Amino acid sequence: MRDEFAAFQKTAVTREEFDALRNQLDTTDRNHTQRPPATGGSGAIQTDC
Repeated sequence: MRDEFAAFQKTAVTREEFDALRNQLDTTDRNHTQRPPATGGSGAIQTDC
C-alpha cells in the first residue's frame, strides 16, 4: 500500500499547478472549425460519431 501511495504522490499536482492548467484551458482560443465528416472520397459519410 505504501508503494502505491508513493507512486500516486509522484503523479499528483499542486493546487497552483492545477489552477494554472485550468486557467490555460479556460483562455484557449475556441474559434476553430469542426473538421468535415469522413467520406472516403465518395461523398458517403463513413463515420457516425
